Amino acid sequence: MAYGFGHSAEIVSNMLLEIRRLNKDEKLHGLISECCDIANGQMKYIDDCGFPETELQAKIAKDTESDEQTALRLVMLSGATEAGTNLESKIRIMMGPAMESLVQLKEEGKKFDFVFIDADKQGYLNYYKYIMDNNLLGANGAIACDNALWYAKTYNQSDTNGKALHEFIEFVKKDERVYQILLPIRDGILLIKRKVNL
Repeated sequence: MAYGFGHSAEIVSNMLLEIRRLNKDEKLHGLISECCDIANGQMKYIDDCGFPETELQAKIAKDTESDEQTALRLVMLSGATEAGTNLESKIRIMMGPAMESLVQLKEEGKKFDFVFIDADKQGYLNYYKYIMDNNLLGANGAIACDNALWYAKTYNQSDTNGKALHEFIEFVKKDERVYQILLPIRDGILLIKRKVNL
């Protein structure tokens, strides 16, 4: 599995480098460079696969040892955030319960233009309320919530996650602060946009 992934990442990295070399549009240069940094972060992880060297990578490996897929993604991302890349000041990995991270971000006075929620389904409503009630979402900000259909269980409420997601969507639907639309893509994405005048 590591070889297959590594081979794909190498192809993507080489392709991005060639695109950057051929690019004539200055406006795109920064974006292409950031994509290159992410690909190089993936390559760094693959080179060190299974042997975390940094303190952050060691913590990720320890805290996510029962979830190999999450560990793989986080450690790859951590490679792109180390010194020497354009992303080190733009990406921050926060380990721990999501609500604790939200509280910390509020205390730091952070605001976000885009929030992606893909966490424990029974926590979606609390995360949404905290983000909105504490102005973590910028004036023109949007939120995307993954797994909104939950294998149709949101509709028929046939398990606890389905019931929690149904309650969450009903709450958002009645929230006068936002517009919302449910996109039936894969397992459903709920897009939420703050109303500009509020």
